[in-house]
Parts: sequence; structure tokens; C-alpha cells
Amino acid sequence: MAEEEAAPLYDPSAAPLKVLVWNIQFCAGTGVHFFYEGGDATSVPSRPAVLHTLAALAELITRELPDLVLLQEVDRGARRSWYVDQLDELRRLLPASYRASASDWYWSLPWVPFPFAEMLGRVEMHLCALSRYAIGAARRVALPPVRSDGVLARLFNVRRAVQLLTLPTADGRCVEVLHTHLSAFTGGDGTVEAQVEVLRELVGEAAPHWLLAGDLNALPPGVSAEGLTGQAASAVPVGEMADPARRKRWFTLKYFGREEPEVTIDYLLHAPHRWQVKDVKVLNAEETWPSDHAPLVATLEMMG
Repeated sequence: MAEEEAAPLYDPSAAPLKVLVWNIQFCAGTGVHFFYEGGDATSVPSRPAVLHTLAALAELITRELPDLVLLQEVDRGARRSWYVDQLDELRRLLPASYRASASDWYWSLPWVPFPFAEMLGRVEMHLCALSRYAIGAARRVALPPVRSDGVLARLFNVRRAVQLLTLPTADGRCVEVLHTHLSAFTGGDGTVEAQVEVLRELVGEAAPHWLLAGDLNALPPGVSAEGLTGQAASAVPVGEMADPARRKRWFTLKYFGREEPEVTIDYLLHAPHRWQVKDVKVLNAEETWPSDHAPLVATLEMMG
């Protein structure tokens, strides 16, 4: 068997960095009304449906050909998605240039006994990265749990986390990537604020050329046109999103049963004055959505 060729180092002098950020909703597609959205469904209807959605994801990623793919809600052997390892399947479907990958769990349990009508069973949900450049290091940092959860709910609930990735560069610098999916359904109990505080600390410790991306489930406290309390700039033009006439193009989430997306909760933030955003777009003009989220794609040039 031929030895797999190692991924190259990212060379900032040769090309900007193109990043795709996407919550893929465990390849459920958009035709199922799940219990956490007020519906009855617990699982995807069939294994072929999961594979069909995976093929659609791979087709879009291949068409865009980003250097770094950051995916949330990737199931790797969960009952609700027919035990398909979605990261392995994407590796098989994507071009061979995606030689590097990383995966960190944020919901991993042998059995979840709810909802009672059809229990979730085994869950295995990950933050996953696929890269055309070498990943030098990867580690998981836990985020605070939902404060209002009782003992039983905390035992079985999602365990939010940050996936920390380092991309070494050809000129000796590195790009540090903070990849995450913050909590939803917290009822304003202070959980998100506590999680964002961890992000602030990690950003403060990161190398100069850092990126922070994922499904943030809202604008974090303090985000404005100037950034996360002065620590971050947004690739998505936050000022434009405040304009009712222009913000629609940045909507990333389409609720079940709706024909149009309605809110923006997926972001790519970056170190101020260290990156120049050359291009940014939300691919929300597709006739059919493989996920309830649309992918955000940004091309950034390293500065300084």
C-alpha cells in the first residue's frame, strides 16, 4: 500500500486562506421536524437519506474548494443517523487534497433515554475539521454546561466545547483556529455569557493570527461592528446586518417549514489588523438546503 502523502504547510505569501464554516445538522436534511424544534422526529428516516445529504455536502464543498472546512453537528456513529461515520464518509467523497483532519466530541454517550417516544440511544456528535494544509496540533477545551439544567439533564445533555487547531505556516508563523458551537435553549440563564468568557480567555492566549468560527447561536455579548469587546473583528459585516435592507444576504438559519432563512447565527471572527477579508459570502441561494444552516465562506489574507 502506498504511503499517504503528508499535507503541505500553509504558505501565506502564496495565497489567502479560504475557510468554510457549516453546521450540517448531522446530515438530517431539511425535511424532518425534530423534537427539539417542536416536532415529533428523533432520527433521520433512513440510512440512504443520510448518505444522500452527505453527497450534497461533499458536492458543495468540492465546488467551493476551501482550504479549511469547519463543521459542527457531525455524527460519528450515532443511532439517530443510522450509525454512519459522517467524517469518514466525507473523507471518502472529498478530493484527495483534504489530507488533514481533526475531530472532537461534544456529545458522546452510549445511550440517551429521551425523548421517551423514541429514545435517542447512542449519540456521538463532533466538531470536525478538514484541511488541505497540515494541522500541527489539535485539542479539546470544555465549555461551561447549561446552568439551568438539573442533575439528570446535565448527565445526558450536550457537552459544549472548543476545538483548538494550529495550522503551521511555511514562514514559521502559525494560524490558531478556535472552532465551536455554543449552547442554545438556555432561557437566558447566563450559560452563553460564561461560554463566551472562556472564548475571550482563549483568544487572549492565542497566537497573533487567530480565527474563531462556528455556530454561535447568537451574536455573543459585546459583538458590534468593532468586534468582541475589542478583541475580534467579524468577517461577516455586522454593520450591514443591522440594516433591514441588506441583512438578508447574511442569514444563515432557516427554521423548519419556512421558505426563507431568517437569522444569522454562524460566524467567522478574526484577530483585528491581522487579517484582511478579501471575500465573504453565505451560500443561502441554493434551491435545496442540505442542512437547516447555510455555509459561510470567507477568504482572508494574512497581514503583519
